[in-house]
Amino acid sequence: MRNTILRIATLFLMVIFGNALAIIAQTPPDISTPEAFLQYLSANRQNVAIASFSIKSNGEINLREPIIAHNVDTKMPLQSLSKVIHLAAYAKALTTGEIQANRLVTAREWENYYLPGTDGGAHGVALEDLGIPTDEFGFAKNSRSNSHS
Repeated sequence: MRNTILRIATLFLMVIFGNALAIIAQTPPDISTPEAFLQYLSANRQNVAIASFSIKSNGEINLREPIIAHNVDTKMPLQSLSKVIHLAAYAKALTTGEIQANRLVTAREWENYYLPGTDGGAHGVALEDLGIPTDEFGFAKNSRSNSHS
């Protein structure tokens, strides 16, 4: 469970910092892999702050046992902070057993939270990558029968 949460946190950090770095840099850095992301962080230590903590057996964050802490007291602007809120809700739901990380969901369940035109086309691209045809509004055709993780 702890490894799953750490992997999710790493991916969210890559997305959050990736968005911020793309705005700051004229050419976005290569952070497409965890190794490339860590290499970028190492080369740009003064511009990055990261905090990662372990999880107690009851699912709470153990603030006394940091796994990673760098520039945690340095004030820096945040980009896409709402993703961290979603990550926290997801991690909490995983640790309480409310959801399972490997549970398959239907396209219809997924699209209950989709608002067309609000994601820069990401939903349509994801459906295309999964081989799911879309309707004129960007929703999956026949979404009742499609199941994807």
